[in-house]
Amino acid sequence: MVWVGPVLAPCIISLGLLALATILLHARAKNPAYRPTNWHWVLLVIAALLYFLSFIEGPVGRMRSMATEGPYVMNNLATLGAYEPSTYSWNLFLLATIMALTAMIHIAWHDFHQGGWTKSA
Repeated sequence: MVWVGPVLAPCIISLGLLALATILLHARAKNPAYRPTNWHWVLLVIAALLYFLSFIEGPVGRMRSMATEGPYVMNNLATLGAYEPSTYSWNLFLLATIMALTAMIHIAWHDFHQGGWTKSA
């Protein structure tokens, strides 16, 4: 199976960021004072950290497995340059996506129930 993590995951994240921007802009257009709650921000920041971790988990694990005596950093950087990942941490990615979607759906739901998704007369 082709390893698609470095291509598919950033595309999904980009689409999610576009959707989040659309939801936030729509909510602010209807109510300029609207702000996401702290709960929304906590979910979104944790999701972003999990996305980041899903990308660096493989290389960091590789560097830990290469720990040797001597010039540790230089050996790792040279070897890491030739590193080709064979897997991607889809579990972390899925968890981050669920958290981000939860915040986005809650924001959109709140906006919808405030009359934000109806046509103005």
